[in-house]
Amino acid sequence: MIPTADFILNRDFNFQSPKVNIVLQNALTRDSSFFDFTKPAEVLLGDSIATNMMMMGYAYQKGLLPLTAKAIEQAIEVNGVSIKMNMQAFQLGRLAAADPARLAAMMKGQDETAPPKALGAIVARRNRRPPQRAPDQLPE
Repeated sequence: MIPTADFILNRDFNFQSPKVNIVLQNALTRDSSFFDFTKPAEVLLGDSIATNMMMMGYAYQKGLLPLTAKAIEQAIEVNGVSIKMNMQAFQLGRLAAADPARLAAMMKGQDETAPPKALGAIVARRNRRPPQRAPDQLPE
């Protein structure tokens, strides 16, 4: 569950995850399933932002996207931001759909509850990332 505007306005907002899951399960196909992509993104790739691309890989592997893997990978390269991490996240999402037990095994023994990094380490890691381009700075 991701915070919404209601959470910002009301810090005690109750996400009611089980109720939300029931509503979604009733609305989705019988083949629907829930998977926590944030935990493997953080544990295996070190960044929760990889969650989105993992979901893309999962949806692709389930046949829910009318795209080829090559097209998605080319889009990741053209975007030019965290290419290696996004490629790995896409593949891990596919693995989550095809062989969730193998993904779980990859996470075994990893420190899932690592303490927050020191501010200096966070700043150093972000400084190593390529600068993000604003939409008005995109190449023509």
